Amino acid sequence: ARLDGGRNEGEYVVVADTSTGDDGKTRIRAYCEIDASVLRDVSSEREEVYTVPSKGYQVRKRRVRKVGSLVLSSTTLPSPSPDEITVALLDAIDSLGGVSALI
Repeated sequence: ARLDGGRNEGEYVVVADTSTGDDGKTRIRAYCEIDASVLRDVSSEREEVYTVPSKGYQVRKRRVRKVGSLVLSSTTLPSPSPDEITVALLDAIDSLGGVSALI
């Protein structure tokens, strides 16, 4: 979405209203700036093990700082353990409909 007015609003804004113009572009109409330190204060940090479908379901590990589903930062970690890889691959198979769907 595009923020009309061109003002420097900092790193994050909370959007309350948008509209789509004749050109098909979404414009932000109502918003307020939120300081990154406020988000850091209410964020949580954890390690995630996940698969990358576009890379043949490669299993990776990262440390993420989030507020809900908004990722504030992400750092790649060393390869996951064999147990973590097993769990991630089983989750991926399950999300694809299970073993019977893959055969």
